[in-house]
Amino acid sequence: MKKYICMRWKECFMAGLFLCLNVLSATICSFALMSTIDAITAGDKQKVLRLLLGQALIWMITVVTYYLGGVWKGKAQKAMNNDMRHDISNILMRKSHQQYEEHAIGDYISWYSNDVAQIEMWALNSFFSLVTCMFQVVITAVSLFLIHWVLVIVALMGGVLLMVISVLFEKRITEKANATSKVSEVFYSGMKNLLSGFTVMKNFHIMNEFEKQADECSEEKSETDYQYTKVQVTSNTWLLFCDAAFRVLIIGICAFLILDGKLGISAIVGVSNFMPKIFDGLTDAVCYKNSIVAAKPYFEKFEREYRKSGQKKEGLKELEDITQNISMKHVGYSYGEKTVLKDLNFQIHKGKKYALVGSSGSGKTTLMKILLGQLQGYEGEIFYDNIDATEYEPETITDKIAYIEQNVYLFDTTIRNNITLWEDFSEEKIKKALKESALFEDMKLFPQGLDTSVGENGKNLSGGQRQRIAVARALIHDKKILFIDEGTSALDQQNAKIIETKLLKNQDLTLLLISHHLDEERKAQFDEVFELSALA
Repeated sequence: MKKYICMRWKECFMAGLFLCLNVLSATICSFALMSTIDAITAGDKQKVLRLLLGQALIWMITVVTYYLGGVWKGKAQKAMNNDMRHDISNILMRKSHQQYEEHAIGDYISWYSNDVAQIEMWALNSFFSLVTCMFQVVITAVSLFLIHWVLVIVALMGGVLLMVISVLFEKRITEKANATSKVSEVFYSGMKNLLSGFTVMKNFHIMNEFEKQADECSEEKSETDYQYTKVQVTSNTWLLFCDAAFRVLIIGICAFLILDGKLGISAIVGVSNFMPKIFDGLTDAVCYKNSIVAAKPYFEKFEREYRKSGQKKEGLKELEDITQNISMKHVGYSYGEKTVLKDLNFQIHKGKKYALVGSSGSGKTTLMKILLGQLQGYEGEIFYDNIDATEYEPETITDKIAYIEQNVYLFDTTIRNNITLWEDFSEEKIKKALKESALFEDMKLFPQGLDTSVGENGKNLSGGQRQRIAVARALIHDKKILFIDEGTSALDQQNAKIIETKLLKNQDLTLLLISHHLDEERKAQFDEVFELSALA
């Protein structure tokens, strides 16, 4: 948290300044009230009037500082929340494809929403409250000293006891906070999985299973939240008990000092005002400290993920244009104990057209991810222009190779943005990509043409249109090597033939088409067809 406070020191300083001025002005009002009581006792009407006017002015200052403190606190929290989300984005950008897929999308959404919200609630709010409380304790201690030094000694004894209780509960609070953070990620991931499959469950009339799994997710999260709340309440109860005991003690001491003639009657009013502030301040300060401790696991997780995402081999170079070939020698891959690929050997030469055929689950997509540098830990060797792939930075491989996945993802924006990915291209180049992807004629069907919104993940388009947009997206970015993973599977036969014919005739393009089945006529169109089962 220190990092974000330092980054936004101006906003934090201004918030703290006005919040402390608010405490100071309220304390001055209490002393003014004591003086007013003494003036009333003495029968000095003019002094009473002056003191009342002074109190009115001070209270106006109190209101203004309260408002300004709240506004600057809001600015600081807004800025720090944005800084945290920016850092999360930076963490994700640093991750390799393989690292990114270690977590579900629901986990990442939880980072942006739940984790940041928890940090704001437990840490940021508590930080400003802690600053205010500590200043209030100091000002109130000085005020009690001005009334009588014995009162300060008793107050300090109470403060020490409160701190001891805080330390005793700190470890348990941290453990429960860690558990809450982990379960929250599981909850968001589980609910995302359920909601994503809601239509499937409804179509198969198994909504009772949806209800059951949703309840199980809720129960686990609620129980963890309850256990965390319980340890917080237990800690706060002990704090409240000590607070009450010392309040009674201080009131008793003040009463005897008044009876002995060492203090005036107004002292009881001052102590009554200051005592709640010093003990509430100490009690609240400990609670806020515990809350900040509870947020520590979130910061540690971000720091851990940042370090992990930056772990890359030194000395790797950037892959330049592939001018000759991509070759594989004795390549294999396993997911745990399950072997998916074994002893694969073949070459892809520049400008040639290849097809990779294999049954579902035979490892075609896995092979693509290996060639794209998205999966590491494979057996054997891969070479780009006769240089081992391990000498290149994996992230630069996709700069040279376009990959159209079987399940095309479209952003909830226009057709134009989904093709260009927000880059600037001439209308002529866009038109060429539309024609080569067999999408040009479809533009007449959309009321706003290229500026038509596709909806969430392209829900306003057909499956074939989504895949043609993906083809256009790859072509417009001038990638010289194109891998298509069942990329024309959702197209009708005519459009699939148009796209494949155009791609096959493109002499500058190196093409690898993955399919679970090709008839003999289509096989003849490729320079070579690899049967995946025959390569093992």
